[in-house]
Amino acid sequence: MKSIRNIIVLSCLLCAVFSAHCQEVDSVAIYRKQYTELNKIYAKSPHDVANLVEMARFYANDRNPMRSLPLAMTYICTAESDFSDLVNGEKYNEARKLIRKGVDLPAIRNLKHAIAVKAQEELTTGRTYSLVEIDAFEKAFASDPTVSHTVKTMRMEQSLSDARSDQDINKLYTVIVNFPGTSEAEKADAELAKKLSGTINSKNTFAEIDAIATEYSKSESVQRLVLQRKAHLAYLQTKQANTVEAYKTYLSNYPSGDDYITALESLDELLADNYAALRTPQEYINFIDSNRTSSLAEQAIDHLRNSILQDHDVIAARLFLQHFPQDIQYNDVYQFYYDCHAREGNRQPIEAFAQRNSDYPSPKTVQADMSRAARIDAFNLNQPFNNKNQKSYTSFIRQNAGKGISFVALQRMLQPSCAQKDWNGALSLIDANASSFTKASKAELESLKAIISTNPDPRTLRHNVMNANYDIIHPTPSPDGTKLFFTQITESGKNICYAQYFAGKHGGWRFMGAVPFINIENNNTEIFGFFDNGNKMLLGQQGDIMIAEPDSNVWRVSEILPYPINTDYLESDAYMVPDGSGILFVSDRPDGFNVQQSFANFHGDTAAATDIYFVPKTAYGWGEAINLGCKINSIFCERSPLLSKDLQTLYFITDGKGGMGYGDIYSVTRKNLDSWTEWDDPVNLGREANTSFDEASISFSSDESQIYIASNNIGDRYACYTIGTLHSSQNNFKTLHIDCSECTPINVSIVDMTDTSVAYSIRYPNPDSGIDFTCNKDHSYMAFCTYTDIYVPPVELKGTKHKLSHCGYQEQVSQDSAIISIPTLAFADSSDNLSVLAKVTLDNLMDYLSQMPSKRAVLSLNHNGDDDATSFSITQRQGKAIKKYLKSKGFDTTRIIIATYGNVKYRKGPAPQTPVTLKFESRYK
Repeated sequence: MKSIRNIIVLSCLLCAVFSAHCQEVDSVAIYRKQYTELNKIYAKSPHDVANLVEMARFYANDRNPMRSLPLAMTYICTAESDFSDLVNGEKYNEARKLIRKGVDLPAIRNLKHAIAVKAQEELTTGRTYSLVEIDAFEKAFASDPTVSHTVKTMRMEQSLSDARSDQDINKLYTVIVNFPGTSEAEKADAELAKKLSGTINSKNTFAEIDAIATEYSKSESVQRLVLQRKAHLAYLQTKQANTVEAYKTYLSNYPSGDDYITALESLDELLADNYAALRTPQEYINFIDSNRTSSLAEQAIDHLRNSILQDHDVIAARLFLQHFPQDIQYNDVYQFYYDCHAREGNRQPIEAFAQRNSDYPSPKTVQADMSRAARIDAFNLNQPFNNKNQKSYTSFIRQNAGKGISFVALQRMLQPSCAQKDWNGALSLIDANASSFTKASKAELESLKAIISTNPDPRTLRHNVMNANYDIIHPTPSPDGTKLFFTQITESGKNICYAQYFAGKHGGWRFMGAVPFINIENNNTEIFGFFDNGNKMLLGQQGDIMIAEPDSNVWRVSEILPYPINTDYLESDAYMVPDGSGILFVSDRPDGFNVQQSFANFHGDTAAATDIYFVPKTAYGWGEAINLGCKINSIFCERSPLLSKDLQTLYFITDGKGGMGYGDIYSVTRKNLDSWTEWDDPVNLGREANTSFDEASISFSSDESQIYIASNNIGDRYACYTIGTLHSSQNNFKTLHIDCSECTPINVSIVDMTDTSVAYSIRYPNPDSGIDFTCNKDHSYMAFCTYTDIYVPPVELKGTKHKLSHCGYQEQVSQDSAIISIPTLAFADSSDNLSVLAKVTLDNLMDYLSQMPSKRAVLSLNHNGDDDATSFSITQRQGKAIKKYLKSKGFDTTRIIIATYGNVKYRKGPAPQTPVTLKFESRYK
């Protein structure tokens, strides 16, 4: 019975399955038949609205094997459009037929909505659709915002998924372009940048990087990478240029660059160095104009204000008024500038000021000053003082108290007493007139009083050399001392003559006549001095400076010196600096310290309004003219500069420092041998070296033990005198010549080993002329040179001549195993402070590596100590100090490997020659 029951059950199940299969077969057949009928009608009448509705229902049917919601939506949208066209076309009969069939616009739209709802439900089930299917949905449901948004989201997700699975950067970029502002685009953007970062960072030219930027212009992340890479390349170029302008350009163009902070720090360092190197008012003005946003600009303005109001720098005042009309102290500076023109009391400078500045200080004030100046100019102070005129002089001094001209009148009153060396009488005259001097002029009065009351240095006692019945100026001994050249002034003019010294009982200087020249007339000509061991003469004619050389028994002018030595103005009193590095001279060119015109009645004289200038001689010719600054030059007349062989002591003549009258001789010491504007306070050589008359010119004897002076000592003719010099005549300096014709370096830095300071630096030296460097002969020096193809350790400069060569280092550096001792990078004891010498060494190494991208350096740090842990800790700190310095320079620290060994190298031989050693290896090893 049980088995029969099982057979019956199985039979029933088989029948059910067969029945279902038959039903499914019947269903497919039914839908195929319906599809055929609908499409037959559609083919005959594609605008049959009822048929279109049925086709939409057909494709929307959940049981239909051919179900397609995009097709359903397409047909129902067509039906909606065609039904609207019937109504709008007034085909009411056809419309009524459709309505009777149950097909009207509300029904169509309800079906359309139902299809859209089904589509939204289907699309959100989580099923994966191909891009072809997504295209179909997007086209069919374009008018439905809900489905369109869902389809667009699916398209973005699928596009991103396809791009990821294919690892295709172009497909990732397509996602970015097609779906801007979406999270998928952001993801694609990030992945694209990640894939391209290596490619971008491997490019070393802007053209290659820009090509990538153009190809992926819609990718923000790629553009950021491109900008970062360009910023880094620009920084490397900027670092190599190492100029303020280059860093400013970089910071302006790449404010978001990774090296921005480092570049900013480097710019600050350069600006600080540039600020420290400023010397002249014009340099301060240029610095301010170029760096107005820097805090150093305000310091520079403060410096100018102090130079003007405290140091009485007229050039600084003139420039300040031109450049800073809105400054808070503008009026104070303007008042000072006017006082420079008016304080002496003469008319000409006031008149010149009024022509340029008609509205200041006021027409009434200027008119009053000019009226007073006319009375001052009428009082002749150009003649020697006569005791008969003492009353009128005293009255003049009182009437013009507060004006500089009253001090000149007092100087003239002292002439008889000083000529007779009646120093007490001179002091009595000063005291008798002291009440007429205001607080502003008391300093000059006290200075004059100190000069007259102080016993002079015995070395400055005068000795008469030669008198004549004509004026002698610029007396200049020949290097061997046997001849005395001078400028002879007679009624017919000036010419260069010489005298010969003869020994014996009736010997002495004997006039030999005019110096013969073969290519100029010796007329209105002045001698200034000799240089090049007497083989060259400096002379002047018609306001120009020339050089003459001996030609057999005559002289030949070989050169008229070019601009900026000679100009359209007066140049005179030339003196070649002993080391040949430049020339000193005087000039009345404009924009100096003088406020009066040359040869105008001013300060009791009609002298040329000259300042002292220096022009350096370079490998490329003459440099720019440098005014020696307000410690030397004044609004009065400076002339006849002499510089000692040690380049430290300057002698010159001026009537602008008080003194005894007309021109006094002063000496002054340079504070900085690299500067021509930094000087100590000038010192008057005293009452024996100077007189109340005119000291017209000075020159050295060949050994600098004596100064030859042209002076009208007693107010008569100019004669020749000598005094002893006050400086040491020992030459403490030497000139190093470096020949770099064999292997020209990119950069040379010379370090003074005595104080470990950078004494000289030059980039791209001229291989033809080499390098000439004046330095202290008692100091030792070392040169750091950078080449394009070879690293050369610091070279000790021995003697005065040195020839740069690779010294066999080419082979040594090319071997990765070669170890080079670097003593200049060693630390002091257990310190981790980098010395100036160590920094220069690292700068030199970085320069070399920047020329050799295929190499990297390995620095080994060692410390000889008893305790292993302590020694290792010391080298670790020292290594960090080096890394910190490299980073501060913006250098890629992976190019210099720091290996810290503690005392291992000392315990396990062979011990290193120096605590720091260097070797090179391939960067891509």
